[in-house]
Amino acid sequence: MRSIPFGMSSPQGAVAPGRADPIARPGVSTTDLMLLFMSIIWGVNFSVVKYGTTQLPAIAFNGIRMTIAVLTLVLLMRMRGGLGMAWRDARSLFVLGLFGNGLYQIMFIVNLQPVMALLVAGAALGEIPTAAQWGGTGAIIAGVVLTRS
Repeated sequence: MRSIPFGMSSPQGAVAPGRADPIARPGVSTTDLMLLFMSIIWGVNFSVVKYGTTQLPAIAFNGIRMTIAVLTLVLLMRMRGGLGMAWRDARSLFVLGLFGNGLYQIMFIVNLQPVMALLVAGAALGEIPTAAQWGGTGAIIAGVVLTRS
């Protein structure tokens, strides 16, 4: 049995896929740099969005942001030589992204994301909303209508 950190043991031998060498190598790895870059992007994102929404309507700014993200992903995909998955799976992933991220972003901007969650739970999971959930949804919609008019 192989010992791993925090006093646990692993009966299978290898703890995780990757290097078999358990000794940490000195220096900064590519993964460390990528994680640092991702943290910088997330950290700067708030300021960029805050400034951007003072220059454009939130929905237009978010549309530009999502378009840049998609174009970046397409460029990275082409640099890698393709999708790395079947076109059928890519289409399913596209539809999931369109509704799961695109529609959610719109609903988030107009403060209706709880309504979307209720409708998706009913359509995708077969959940039947309770009277209280429908009442809450009505209150949310009324609040949005009152604050937008």
